[in-house]
Order: sequence, then structure tokens, then C-alpha cells
Amino acid sequence: MSIDISKKEERAVIEDEFRIFHLRYLTLLDQASDPIMITNQKGDFLEVNSSLCKLFGYIKEELLGSNISKLMDPHQLENDPIRFDLLIAGQSILRERRMIDRKGRIIEVEANVKLLPDGMILAIARDITDRKIIEEKIRKSEQDFRLLIEQASDGIFISVEDGSIIDVNSYGCKLIGFSRDELLKMRIPDLFFREDIEKMPLKFSDLVQGKTVLTERRIKREDGVAVDVETNTKMLSDRRILGIMRDITERKRIEKALRESEYKFRKIVENAPVAIASYVENENRDLVFANKKFEALSGYNLDEFPTVDIFRHLIFPNENYRKWVYDTWTVNNAQRIEVEIRNKNGEVKNIEASKAMYENQIYVIANDITDRKKAAEEMRISEEKYRRMFYENPFPVWIYDIENLKILEVNHAAIQKYGYEKAEFSSLTLKDIVSQDDLTALLEFVSQRKRKHNGQKKLWNYLKKNGETMVGELAFYPIDYLGRKAMQVQINDVTEKIRLEKILEQQKKLKQKHIAKAVLLAEEKERSELGKELHDNINQILAASKMFINTALNAKSLRRNLLVQSMDNLSLAIEEIRKLSKSLITPQIKEIGLVESIKDLVDLVLTVNKMKIKFDIKKLDENKLNKDCKIAIYRIVQEQLNNIIKYSKATSLKIQLLNEGQRVNLNISDNGKGFDPKVRRKGIGITNIISRAELYNGHVHIDSAPGKGCRLEVVLNSKDVKQAK
Repeated sequence: MSIDISKKEERAVIEDEFRIFHLRYLTLLDQASDPIMITNQKGDFLEVNSSLCKLFGYIKEELLGSNISKLMDPHQLENDPIRFDLLIAGQSILRERRMIDRKGRIIEVEANVKLLPDGMILAIARDITDRKIIEEKIRKSEQDFRLLIEQASDGIFISVEDGSIIDVNSYGCKLIGFSRDELLKMRIPDLFFREDIEKMPLKFSDLVQGKTVLTERRIKREDGVAVDVETNTKMLSDRRILGIMRDITERKRIEKALRESEYKFRKIVENAPVAIASYVENENRDLVFANKKFEALSGYNLDEFPTVDIFRHLIFPNENYRKWVYDTWTVNNAQRIEVEIRNKNGEVKNIEASKAMYENQIYVIANDITDRKKAAEEMRISEEKYRRMFYENPFPVWIYDIENLKILEVNHAAIQKYGYEKAEFSSLTLKDIVSQDDLTALLEFVSQRKRKHNGQKKLWNYLKKNGETMVGELAFYPIDYLGRKAMQVQINDVTEKIRLEKILEQQKKLKQKHIAKAVLLAEEKERSELGKELHDNINQILAASKMFINTALNAKSLRRNLLVQSMDNLSLAIEEIRKLSKSLITPQIKEIGLVESIKDLVDLVLTVNKMKIKFDIKKLDENKLNKDCKIAIYRIVQEQLNNIIKYSKATSLKIQLLNEGQRVNLNISDNGKGFDPKVRRKGIGITNIISRAELYNGHVHIDSAPGKGCRLEVVLNSKDVKQAK
């Protein structure tokens, strides 16, 4: 059997070339500055480069064989899973993702994902964490500007026209190797090699003309080492010169590696998830290369893609727009531009295109930002929605200029409430719609709102167009209105509420008058009872005594008996007057005490009523009660005993008095005929008892029924005593 030696040798050569190519491919992949990963269609890692391992803190062996979900934020992955089905269908995915490094820190990346021809998935990630942080800080406050400059990953230099450096950020010092104080003593030309300046002079004239000069140069570090940088220079409005230097040493190294392996370059570019094309910077702008993503974006197949002047084959909204794009891209040499095109299939696309120049070729990288534009439009619609909420607010709302008080905007409710047309409001100020009585106070109040940023509310009288006065509760909120300092005012019309409150106050006063009238009637009744007692009882006793004395003067035989009878009647009159006085005059509780006063009251009852009375004071500490509280208790006992004597026909009763701290309990129960507490009764006895209890933040409970006697429970709080008159 013969062997074809030449074919074996040719195969060995091919295998060696393949191994060399594969080694170069892996080396270039590993040296790429952007994190790159290759997975299967399940997300299992097949290959990762050093940049990815460095970014996430893993070594290569820890990632190979594991799944991409290991690096992803589980919450985002749950809500927004990887669409492997779209990749398998041939779609590329450009998304921003939250990833997690080995230490659990969140890393924001922009990932471009594409299915390779061999079925593997290529993902190129760009760490945008710093960019996200910087963007957020810029939005938060201009006061953080200096901090952002210091945190920038580019060297930033500010110089004057003679080249003297007047400011530099920390990264600029680090990039050059000099301290900030040393750099502030240097000039911009000192940062470059003399021979480089001679070959490519600094074009100060272009800066004076307002041009932005973007160049690639070598800078000279403090130790003499050359560093490749990209410089972006522009003259500011105050004629200072702003220069931004970006270290492109790594990019230069990668570009050199790409030149050394064009095959590898084409393989990566052809399957990149972003649209990439290159053309020659000449009169015809001949197309040199376009990848599949560019094919999908433009709608042309690679075989039929035009090879001359791609601007002629892009459909713009109109010719003026085409000219603007052409001038911006070519004449003004813009490095990044957003444009709207219509591809071969008639689809409208919004793209963000950037370019890089190498030798005489322009490399174009285009991202489809149609979805991002759509999201921006949705945000605009959302803002319009909140604008409608202002106009459709059911409460009247103004916006006025904080300086001149001129009304800038009103909603529909304000127009309806005040009666002015919208155009009429624009000629008014706050002075025109506020009552003249409140004007001075309002102006002072508004002046204070300039310094106090809160929603304090206050009541004001304001005027409708027809002159009608209303009361409004106004809440002030400072806002920025189209770049002007303004105040938004929301008005709650409380006119009806104030009217009802006045009616309620009038009713309250009327009720107080009724109460006062009832008190006066009670006093009159008490005077009437006093007069009746004096007339029907004491007056009769005294009249009889007078008659006995007159008879005794003329009848000597009966004189002694008549005088004795007169003496008895006078004694009886004196006792009746004493009883009557005792019932009217405030007892001398301070001298004899509450208990003794109540005992005297009980003794008085027993002289005219034969009943059993039990007085329980075992749990009473009289020393804890003040004088006013003792008088109130005495009057309540006196009032209830009068009620029992007059109405109950009771034969026995019990009085129990005890206290616990500030709490005082009084219970009076009898075995009389009782009554229904729900039935309204004549007299003010119970009302007086309740009123006295309320003076002490207390309450009264009556337990009674016809034929079952009555139990009166009164609870007082001696700490809350009010002076009773």
C-alpha cells in the first residue's frame, strides 16, 4: 500500500498554520481591551478573555464550564431573561445589563451579543459603570462638576492662549507623571516631544476659528516614556483652551495586533453585533468593507451592496437633511452623529454612528437606537400626561412669577372658579385677585415664600371676576417654570366651610343662651320655693306666736300657757330658719370637713323623715380632696337627698363615698318607688348633678326602674377640678 507523502506534508502544513492562526486568534482575543466571552446556546462559557476575568475578579478556569447567569444580576435576569431564541433566529442584541463581580459588586455593562456561524454565541461587553455614575452625577447637580472632572478617566487640561497650564485633573497628573503644582508651572508644548511638534504643529489658528481639534499624539511622561494619547482640544468662550487627553496606548497596541492579523480582524468584525463598515476617504468614498450587521441595518445584501459613495444609497427624509448629515460627517468631521434613515426595505431607522480613521480609511460603527428613540418619545408622552394632570386638577391652581407676581399659567378649575378667560389671566397679578383687605398681608406672606420652600397653607379672601368674595386655603410650592423662578399655588375654596362654621358657632351661642335661661329659671324657682317656705311655714308660726302674746296680755289666767306656747313657736321658727339657711348657704366644709357636713345633712333629713340611712366612708381619704371637690360632692349629695325626700317615698337609703388616687366614687341608693331614666322629667335636679360632675371631667350613671328604687353613681376626678360658682 502506497502513501501520498506530499498530501500528508500539505496536511501537516495546514494543521500547523491552523494551530498558529488559532494561537494568534486566542492571543488577540485575550489581549482585547473589551471583555469578550463565547458561550454555547445554553449560556455555558466556552472561552473568555483576560479583560473579562479582570473585570469580574475571576480566573479563567473558574468561569469555563459555568453558565453566564453566574455573572448576572438575578433580579434583572428574572425580569429580563436572555433571549437565546432571538439570537438563534439570527437577531443581534444590544443591551445594557447589570452584572455582579466576584465580590458581589454591581457592574453596568453594554453588551453586544451575536450568534456566530458555527452556532456559538459571541458577546462583547463594555464596562459602562463609570459612565453611568458620571451621567447620574451630572444630572444630580452642577455643583459636582469639579468632582466629576476629578473622577474622569481622561486627562483634562485647561490652558491660556500662550500655552500655560492653569488647571489639570488628577488623572491628567497621573497620565503625565507630574504633580499638579509642577504642571501648573509648565506649558502645553512641554508635554510633547519636540520632533512630534515639528512634524505636526499645534494648530492654534483652528481653535481661534472655533474648531474642535481631534488628534492622536505622543506625550512625554516625567520619566521620558512616550504615551500615545488622543487629544480633543477646543477654545472656550472665555478664550481658555480645554484639552482632553485619553490614553490610547492599549488601543494602539490592539490596532497593531489587528494589522498583524487581518484575517482575525475580519472574522470578528463580520460577526460583530454592531454595524461596521469602512470606506476610503477620497472623492468617491469607495466602500471597502461592510459586515452582516451593516447589511441588516441598510437592507442590502453583501453581494449587491453599492461600492461607491454610500451616502447616495441612504434614504434621508429630505435633501436638506442629507446635506446636513454630509456636512456634519465629512466637512465638520464629526466623530459621532445621530441620524434618521430609511433602509432599502423602507424601514425607518434611527442610528448612532461613530467613526475612526486609520491611514486613509474611515471605519464606521453604527448602533440601531430606534428603540431608544421610541423610549424617549414615550417619555415625552408621559410628560404630556402629567401636564394634563395639572390642567385637569379639580382644585384651582395658579403659577405666578416670584418676582413680579404676574400670573403665568392657570388650570381649567381656576378659569371656572374665578370667571376669567385664560387670556385675561395673563394680564393679571396676585394683587388683582386678592381682597384689598388682605393685600398687604399677602405681599408680606409671598415675600417670605421666596425664602421658605414649603407648602404652608393660609386662608385668604380672594375675588372672582364678578366681584364676589370667597375664602380660599392657599398652599404655595416653589417650581421652575420654563427657566423662570415661579411659585405654584393650589387653592381650596373653603367659603362654604367657613359659612357652616359660623352657623355652628351661632347655634352654640344660642344653646348657651338656653342654658343660661334654664339656670335663671332654676334660680327663680328656688327663690319661689324659699318665699313659699317663709310664707307657708315660718310666717304662720310667727303669726301664731304674735296672736298668743296679744291674748296673754289681756287674759291673765291663760298668760303662762300662752307665753310658753309662744316660746315653743319662736323656737320652732328659729329651727326652721336654721334649716332653711343651712340648705342655701355653702357649708363650712373647711372648718368641719366633708364627712361631718354630710352627717349634719343626714341629721337634718332624719328630723323630718323617719328612714334608715347608712353612711359608708371606710375607704375615703378626705385629705386627698381639695375644697372645691368637697363642695361639689356635698351639693350632689344634698341634691339627691332632696330628690329622694320629694319623690321616692323611700324608707331606707345608703350613701357610700370612697376614693382611689385622684378618682372619687359616690354611690347613693334607695328603696323608693324608682322611675324610668329614659322618660324626660320636670325639674333640673339631675341636670345640676351631671353639670357638677362634668366640672371634674367625670360622669353620672343612674340605675333605676319603676318599683325598684334608684342607684346614683357619680365618678369625679379631683385633679381636673374647675372652680364652681
